[in-house]
Amino acid sequence: MKTWIRWSSAGVIGLAVLGAATWELVLRPENASLPVTAGTGPHPDLPQPNHTLFPTVNVATPVGWAEGKSAAKTN
Repeated sequence: MKTWIRWSSAGVIGLAVLGAATWELVLRPENASLPVTAGTGPHPDLPQPNHTLFPTVNVATPVGWAEGKSAAKTN
């Protein structure tokens, strides 16, 4: 077999493995296992920590103040 064919096959296999690893580590989101109401109140039912290589961070979408409204001053 020619050398370039061997390297080409290895490249395709390596790219497939890299793509699968990227999907597993980065692109696959985590889902909540409990409803929001279970984590509130005086005795919340919290799940055990799930340690991952890349932690899940859900960034909130910023929303500005309504027209003519602003934050209240505190004294």
